Amino acid sequence: MPHAPAVILIIDDIPANLGVMVDVLETEGYRSLVARNGAEGFRCAESEQPDLILLDVMMPGENGFSLCRRLKASVTTRHIPVIFMTSLDDLQDKLQGFDAGGVDYIAKPLQIAEVVTRVRTHLELSALRRQLAAQNRELLLARDELEERVRLRTAALKHLAHHDPLTGLANRTLFQQRLGHLIAHARRRKEAIATMFLDLDQFNQINDSFGHAVGDMVLREISKRLSRCLREEDALARWGGDEFVVALATGDVEQQSRQIAESMLQELSEPVFAEKHELHLSGSIGISLYPRDGEDVQTLLRAADTAMYHAKEKGRGTLEFFTPALTANVQHRTNLAALLHGAQARKELYLQYQPQVEIDTGRILGAEALMRWQRPELGAISPTEFIPIAEDTGLIQQLGEWALRQACAEAKRWHDAGHPLTVAVNLSVRQLADPRLGAKVARVLRETGLPGRALELEITENLLMQPTDEILEVLQGFKDLGIGLTVDDFGIGYSSLSYLQRFPIQSLKIDRTFVKRIGLAQQDDAIVSAIIALAQSLQLGVLAEGVETAAQVEFLRTRGCRLAQGYFYSWPVGPEQFLELVSAPARPGKLATRA
Repeated sequence: MPHAPAVILIIDDIPANLGVMVDVLETEGYRSLVARNGAEGFRCAESEQPDLILLDVMMPGENGFSLCRRLKASVTTRHIPVIFMTSLDDLQDKLQGFDAGGVDYIAKPLQIAEVVTRVRTHLELSALRRQLAAQNRELLLARDELEERVRLRTAALKHLAHHDPLTGLANRTLFQQRLGHLIAHARRRKEAIATMFLDLDQFNQINDSFGHAVGDMVLREISKRLSRCLREEDALARWGGDEFVVALATGDVEQQSRQIAESMLQELSEPVFAEKHELHLSGSIGISLYPRDGEDVQTLLRAADTAMYHAKEKGRGTLEFFTPALTANVQHRTNLAALLHGAQARKELYLQYQPQVEIDTGRILGAEALMRWQRPELGAISPTEFIPIAEDTGLIQQLGEWALRQACAEAKRWHDAGHPLTVAVNLSVRQLADPRLGAKVARVLRETGLPGRALELEITENLLMQPTDEILEVLQGFKDLGIGLTVDDFGIGYSSLSYLQRFPIQSLKIDRTFVKRIGLAQQDDAIVSAIIALAQSLQLGVLAEGVETAAQVEFLRTRGCRLAQGYFYSWPVGPEQFLELVSAPARPGKLATRA
């Protein structure tokens, strides 16, 4: 597209001069405008915005110097270069013209070649000035853009340094600063504040079963729910992993912290939906108070953390306030965790077997293998203590594989002695998340020589609500090997009939909490009866655990429950005692055996 010709405004009061200049400039390809006095020239310059002005100095009325000053004072015309045309050649006159804002002089009488050259030169200079101005504007824009990017990047880095990238909550660095400020404020006003430590119970099972992408979705949702429970002046942060911390501003902090903690636990109890999975969680919360439990950030956090672990030991899904006595409990747990790491190598772990009995005949049809730990200086350590530690530390995979091998080897010994019984072994969710589990179980069966039909694996009921294709594939592989699958502690979780049908389950194990209350609570009687009827309708086996009285046995028998396990028949016993039990003649009733 051709460029438009440059526009030149000629201001002169002599028509002959105007005519000559117009002819010369238009011959050179320029477009000309003319004005005969200062007022007309000013109006034309404002309206037409010429590229150059040729201005006569000596004009009636307003002279060229005055007009030039007006042009340079106007925002709309100050950028237009002005060349004076005059017969004045005194130095002071020229200086006055430059002072007025002119860029050059053309002496009269006019020389055509000089006019053309000076016009061309100043138009080129003007174009270069415009180009330079445009480049300067671009540079300024680029500089501003760069400064904005630097500002945003700096802000992002500052935010990242103080916030958790997954949830957007404050991180531990920022939280500790905020808690420090709250402590200083409370100290000045002689007020109290509360610090809370929250841990999601067995969250690692979600990561192990469904992957970290689902786990991240759950953490983001939990962060939103926790935020809804707090006031604007309170502080919430993700401490790391599945742990969160809260600082509650001054007030009646003991009552408020309890109420807020309870509302958080309620939020956690609601199901979380992530990638078509319905997940059920719980949390444990520990609470410490300033100044009662500590007067600095680290002491309060340590106290809240201690209380949180005590809440877990009480059964999870609960809250606990710090007391000095809890410190000893946490130290004990820490010591157990350290000792547990070497317990297998030191041969401190062993298995006991609790008979599983046919109610009508009293025949022992199998046994559940139960892990035990005997520490020389501590004595027998309860499984309720060390199994959760093994779960939390990840030792459960190593210990679980050891228990499986020991139980299968012992069951093969029963078979060799003429007692074709089954042995039941518990599997944790962490073990089930191991993609090599199927191969490990198959190898144990092959190396011990135990047929698959003689092994039962017990899984928790909560697993039924969190199925994955990988876990289903592993369980189907067990079924293909002839291994039986039992749902342990059935009735206390969130089971679903659809999941019972989806899993290759062979039997249900009624949880001991219901069995214990048979004959004491009508509701529990109804639950036990319903579970037995459910198993029968789905053609599943059913076993009641925790049976302790003859009345319980009779209730179960009349409802159609075929198998039972519990202290009524026998305490868990060692391998030799178990062989003695299965070798004795079968009879209904107690086996009269205690470890």
